[in-house]
Amino acid sequence: MQLDNIMNLFSDMLIIIRDERGKIVYPDDPQLIQYAKDLKVFGKQIDELIHPETNLIYKTIECSYKENNKTYYLTRYVEITEYKKRERELQTDETTGLTIKKAAYKEFNEYLRGAIERGEEFSTILVDADFFKRVNDTYGHLAGDYVLRYIADTLQQQTRHSEHRPKDLIGRIGGEEFLVVLKNIPATVTLQRLNHIREHIASSNIVFEGQPINITCSFGVVHVPSKQIRLVPKSPDKIDMFRSQLQHTADLQLYKAKESGRNNVQIKRYTIQ
Repeated sequence: MQLDNIMNLFSDMLIIIRDERGKIVYPDDPQLIQYAKDLKVFGKQIDELIHPETNLIYKTIECSYKENNKTYYLTRYVEITEYKKRERELQTDETTGLTIKKAAYKEFNEYLRGAIERGEEFSTILVDADFFKRVNDTYGHLAGDYVLRYIADTLQQQTRHSEHRPKDLIGRIGGEEFLVVLKNIPATVTLQRLNHIREHIASSNIVFEGQPINITCSFGVVHVPSKQIRLVPKSPDKIDMFRSQLQHTADLQLYKAKESGRNNVQIKRYTIQ
């Protein structure tokens, strides 16, 4: 029996098997069925999931097989908690705790795919600490790291991470440069929020080892309206190119902010050529 062979191969994993109508045919153990229900995976297509009580992370692998002219659908749930912890550590900047550049770009590309399908407006922002070299030269690199952590913490605290709204993307992509993606948000709200963050940083009393440190940030922003995002091709290479174009446009706006005296926000509406 093919099912017996499958079970021998994957005896150390939680396996759920459904028939063509979606009825569970394996396991017949009520506790295992309840455990799978606790994971809230029935009727969903999920690549990864987190158990609501244990916080263990599982990878799901789906396949189908035929037996006695009937099709069965098999889903395996493989625990990958430690692997994911190590993966996150490799993708995290040690100084700020933010996502590193490569991982941030990957996450941005993944978000863009979904945003194109949903027709979701968003803003791409480059944030740069003004005259940051002076901080390192005057107070030392440890003080500079402290300031970067403060900016990173402020960006995290002032952006969205609610379970009811899409989580905004934040990453450190250069020495004193950060990438922020505000999701599903109008341009007017983006501008208000960034000016609030800018003012908060500029008015903060940052003290490192008894020394007060003043810092400001400049913001370059490109906003993509919903009508424009729908025009972007969905192929991976086009999405990667689109991300690069967004960052280039945001970088030009950042340069404009620097030329305008720093400590300001410059925003532009993106138009597909």
